[in-house]
Amino acid sequence: MKPLVRWIIGPVKNQGFNCLKEAVEAFSNLYANVDLMICHNQLKNYQIAELEKIGIPLHEQIHSGDGFDPHGVAWKLYPRRLRKDGHEIVIDNDILIKEKIPQIDEFFSSNSTLVYEAAKPMYGQLAKFVPKTPCVNSGIYGMPPGFDFDKKVSFYARTMGKGWLNNCNQGRYTWDEQGMVAACMLNHPSHLLITLDQVTNCELDLDDSKLGIHFVGLNRYKNHKPWREWRMKHWKSLL
Repeated sequence: MKPLVRWIIGPVKNQGFNCLKEAVEAFSNLYANVDLMICHNQLKNYQIAELEKIGIPLHEQIHSGDGFDPHGVAWKLYPRRLRKDGHEIVIDNDILIKEKIPQIDEFFSSNSTLVYEAAKPMYGQLAKFVPKTPCVNSGIYGMPPGFDFDKKVSFYARTMGKGWLNNCNQGRYTWDEQGMVAACMLNHPSHLLITLDQVTNCELDLDDSKLGIHFVGLNRYKNHKPWREWRMKHWKSLL
């Protein structure tokens, strides 16, 4: 069974859609033997029409009503799995992988989870369930065949109490979602870590020397300096 790689996107700024288009194209050029998909939520019809032009299957994210409500970025938790019997990777729309990453190749033939390094631990109310190392960011995570993500999320949601996420402000539920992913992925017997030296944080300044770029804040900031610089630097190749 082929691995499934899926991106997630909601009602972000236009630059977020542009980054997604380039991310899908770049990944498809690097990894030929995988299935690709875009999961989307809360989009207008014209935005869905733009996604259809990318040319890969789309999947509308639906809330399953299990106590972990999909505020903001927590939509990435729906659906939990689309290929439970195969390898599956979930990637944020603001991450561009430019060159092959060894841990991704290793993941496709392993029983490990795949995680992405963070500079510091930010897990919200789930912090007590997350191992102290490594620190991870939920922008990229992968699940091996048979990994029951739904069961794991439901366990932590029940432990925290019904509706526990509903009263959180935006910053808090962003970290709660990240904490949920971190708890589920890192408490698996083994994991593979994509490091910040491979996919670097480009929130304030552009670093085009790594295997990938995480344009942190691209979906929120109206004028994202690293994204603008990257587009200008590569404009010929994007024509």
